Amino acid sequence: MPKIAAVPLALSAIFVQLAGCSQGETPRPTPPSVAAIDGEPVTLAELELYLDAHLLTEGELQPTSAAQADQIKSRLFDALIEERLLLAEAEREEVPVTDLEIEASLDLQESEDAAVPDALWKEARRRLMIQKLQEQTTLGQPPISDEDVTAYLEQNRERWTPARRVRMRSLRSSTAEDAERIYQNIRRRRTTFDEAVVAQGNPDLAVPVELNWESLSEEIRTALDGLKPGQVSRPVAHSGAHFLFQLEAWLNEPHAIEVELLAQARQALEDRRRQRIYEGLIEQLRETADIELKLRDLPFDYVPREPE
Repeated sequence: MPKIAAVPLALSAIFVQLAGCSQGETPRPTPPSVAAIDGEPVTLAELELYLDAHLLTEGELQPTSAAQADQIKSRLFDALIEERLLLAEAEREEVPVTDLEIEASLDLQESEDAAVPDALWKEARRRLMIQKLQEQTTLGQPPISDEDVTAYLEQNRERWTPARRVRMRSLRSSTAEDAERIYQNIRRRRTTFDEAVVAQGNPDLAVPVELNWESLSEEIRTALDGLKPGQVSRPVAHSGAHFLFQLEAWLNEPHAIEVELLAQARQALEDRRRQRIYEGLIEQLRETADIELKLRDLPFDYVPREPE
């Protein structure tokens, strides 16, 4: 599906552009609405601004059909309704937001404080109220157990584990006997790998290269496996020649990978839990609110969500 911009907490353009009329202006006709929540309208203008803010701009990847465009717009319409529900709940609970928090969210400098439009300031407060409401729903949750994290990692280990990589150097010899002689001299510290490279006259092959472990032949993997950085492998027959390999570094140290994978698994489980809590909150708000969707007035054909 073509991408759409991030949906959460995106009322900014709507509130800023719709805030508006100064006192004394001639009353305007009631704007057309596409929904009402507890009697409060969601106007067509709000929806159009929301779609403009989140659909991809011209020139980027676009929906491939009118039906796909309708489906994307339908999900954005659902998201707008959800944001309005969250905002109403945050206002009912009087979620506190300080001026300092608003200034920080707007990334203001001291000299800019007085220049912020009132509509933008109010929108930032609303946005922070929704964010804090969402955060409050996850407070008090017990930490996810190490056992659950480990089990989830095992379910996804094959998909998440990065390709093992190695940095190595090569020394080529024309005969097995010569390769074995060089190996024994290095092993007995009669020469170094660098000295052997110079003596063999093929320094270009000794330039360090970084390779995926799986790209190496089974014979080379067997020779390298278990070596520590700086050690040299036994001779390996490959492509009609005989090679010694010096291991420079394992680029994916197993312990570091395991720590990273466990952190990734814990984060994924926490994200899933937050999403379930968020969905539960939205469902609760939908059940208690009087929501009227005026689907016939939408500027596109609404596509219902598929049942999960």
